[in-house]
Amino acid sequence: MTKNLGMDDIICSDIEVKNGYLTGRPRGRLCFGEEKKSRLREYCEKNNTKTSDAWYYGDSISDLPALSSVGNPLCVNPDKKLKKAAHKRGWKTLRWHN
Repeated sequence: MTKNLGMDDIICSDIEVKNGYLTGRPRGRLCFGEEKKSRLREYCEKNNTKTSDAWYYGDSISDLPALSSVGNPLCVNPDKKLKKAAHKRGWKTLRWHN
């Protein structure tokens, strides 16, 4: 999937698999709010890069901790709360349409 999107990696929640089937239950902690920020920092440390050089695309207020920790925050179709926070911080916002 990452190749189709032109990305190196994606940081997201993992889904449990039993006997080759997705159970619908998470495997480990959900990647939400502060957990997104933690995983982002771990990823950067593991790959010898700085969060100040990282890009993070977010669309909801739950992305605020991770967006606040990178050098290149980008809000895509943000919800109302994130749009307000992005405007206050001078972050770029984009509107993508189908």
